[in-house]
Amino acid sequence: MASSCVRVVGSILGKCANCSAIISPVTLQLFRQVCMSSALHRKNLAAAGPEQFTAEFVKKQIDEFEVGKRHLANMMGEDPENFSQEDIDRSIAYLFPSGLFEKKARPLMKHPDEIFPKQRAVQWGADGRPFHFLFYTGKQSYYFLMHVSESRR
Repeated sequence: MASSCVRVVGSILGKCANCSAIISPVTLQLFRQVCMSSALHRKNLAAAGPEQFTAEFVKKQIDEFEVGKRHLANMMGEDPENFSQEDIDRSIAYLFPSGLFEKKARPLMKHPDEIFPKQRAVQWGADGRPFHFLFYTGKQSYYFLMHVSESRR
């Protein structure tokens, strides 16, 4: 990709007789950096792991959900204060009819606590030491279960 960008820029500047004298190795290096910068700055999203959602982001999503729920209740002519999740699901199915067979592909409007995964609580104290003695094993629950089952013998 980068070499094709350099070829295109070089061919454009090479066709101009006045510009061909200006092209220098420094200019070509600049073109190469410009063309390669987007490829170098791309993130590998698969290797990043699960996305972490901050408390402010979730709070903002909850506020937007409450406003959207109120608007949906007004559109359906119902009381916004007593609009339940079943009413929301029924309204979404009515307003957005879908012939999709896959349930996950259908439109939905759920509370953000149901959509965004809960963040794990802090697992270490202010001094930097973990609360659980099996923290560094990687599988605390498994090794704790093994520890408890062995100690009961």
